[in-house]
Amino acid sequence: MNESWTVTYRNSNNDQRITAAVFAADRQQALDKAYADGLIDGHEAWEVENIEPHEETLARILISEFAERQQGGHFACPRCGKMAMNAESVTRNALSRRATVYICDACGTAEALEDMMGDRRPLTAWAIVSAPENWRMEEDCSENAPKLTCPVCGKEFQREDMTFTRDCHGITFRLVCFDCYDKVIGKGYDGAYYNEADECIEEDY
Repeated sequence: MNESWTVTYRNSNNDQRITAAVFAADRQQALDKAYADGLIDGHEAWEVENIEPHEETLARILISEFAERQQGGHFACPRCGKMAMNAESVTRNALSRRATVYICDACGTAEALEDMMGDRRPLTAWAIVSAPENWRMEEDCSENAPKLTCPVCGKEFQREDMTFTRDCHGITFRLVCFDCYDKVIGKGYDGAYYNEADECIEEDY
């Protein structure tokens, strides 16, 4: 069964990066297809920098968004979910080897051991990915937090009152309010139906 994979390409001339989605049964097949589809054929400066399951990419984006707001240690470790973070200063905690975010010292040690054993725990297994609502910062819950506009109804909502829809392949499509979600996802997916012939390189998801 084919799955969605995110391929990251890097330009060795200017360090520019672009991403594309490919559909394959495993990582090697996805890598072969990335080249076979001609996405970088004839452009020697472009090379495949990374390839990972799309769900892993979504987890990485979620963790990065949290890291941008990670100012203090008054929250659980995003990796294990335990209240083991140093509350005085976030920088007194361990910096993850998997993402630019601070984690508890025990998880920092666990990641080092994983690297030694060659058995890395995926980001999709992190506690913050399975229950992101537990890491809502106090300022995000306040009435002064910036609101987002639903692209369907045009009304403004707090982020926690919105959710992502998915396209016909299960890839994140757009952020809408809960009421509009039920409407646009009625046919099982959001947006137009497309097949692999419609794939193209996108700079971001």
